[in-house]
Amino acid sequence: MEVARRVAFVPELIMFPLPCPSRVTTHPRSQWFHVGHRFGKCLSRPLGSVPGPRWPESLWHNGSAWLTQRRRSSTLVCTHRENRLIRLAGIDVDGTLVGTGGAVHPSIWTAAAAARAAGIHLVLCSGRPAFGHALDYAQRLDAAGWHVFQNGASIMDLGSGTSRSSQLPQHVIDEFVTQARRTGDLLELYSDHAYASESDSPWAHEHAVLLGVPFACRPFESLESPVVRAQWILPAQKATTFAAISRPGLEVALSTSPVMEDATFVGITPAGVSKGSALESVAHTYGIEMKDIMYVGDADNDLSALRRVGHPVAMANASASVLEVAKHVVGHVDAGGLAQALHLAISATAASCG
Repeated sequence: MEVARRVAFVPELIMFPLPCPSRVTTHPRSQWFHVGHRFGKCLSRPLGSVPGPRWPESLWHNGSAWLTQRRRSSTLVCTHRENRLIRLAGIDVDGTLVGTGGAVHPSIWTAAAAARAAGIHLVLCSGRPAFGHALDYAQRLDAAGWHVFQNGASIMDLGSGTSRSSQLPQHVIDEFVTQARRTGDLLELYSDHAYASESDSPWAHEHAVLLGVPFACRPFESLESPVVRAQWILPAQKATTFAAISRPGLEVALSTSPVMEDATFVGITPAGVSKGSALESVAHTYGIEMKDIMYVGDADNDLSALRRVGHPVAMANASASVLEVAKHVVGHVDAGGLAQALHLAISATAASCG
């Protein structure tokens, strides 16, 4: 346990100074890498036995040997500080911030306040629109900052009210409206500040509750332009089939919510518009490089952002495709995994400034 005591510890998160898994080395200038363990309590385990399926056993052994070589040092130093600074954290909502029953783990708001105090910009990155609960969440994260809504179709500065919107082509809207009226499938059309749906189905009512707005069945034509996003709410298999159809000029992203477990959300935005493109826009506004950004998500509509940032983090409840691209995995949404990620960002930033 002499070695284990020398690793940095964040509540429910173990941070091991390990070499990069793509090139195992004992060079003293190896970067630090961090492995999240959803249940914590890892300090009572031998270093080589800590659970971590994304890290081969040989890496644990090499990492342990590297630590053993340096355990007599009073401080473990990472010389690649510029690669560890985290200046902005992008935060998904459903399955990351919001868990089962629409609950936000209480540890998250405390961690968010600590991250802001450490100088980290917090940016909500949601498929939800900029009203109802999503707006409340964004205001709690940063009431005067930029946030991403509608899978990137709405980028909002809450401080000034400025909006950067991307409009759906009218022929796409007309096609979807015709299809919804023919099939009876649940379609929603969104502007920056409102939405319309002609369905009176149970899912339509449930989704209004999830959004945090009163339910209102209204004609699609009543929605004021511009329409920035269309969304189908479908059974999983039907959503997968829909997404598999080639749609030139459009981005199609699938997502889910622990609040509506049986439904799959199919978000439609103009080509090139995604959470990733929107996060790049916000980063440019703040003057922050993408390598200095952490993104935390769980669903396929988070992939465009996860693939662009320097610190992609997956929730334990994430989809297989998200786990595949993530460098770090934290706890389940219902266990406050997002708080663990924010503590990781704070620790990395503090170390880079130390």
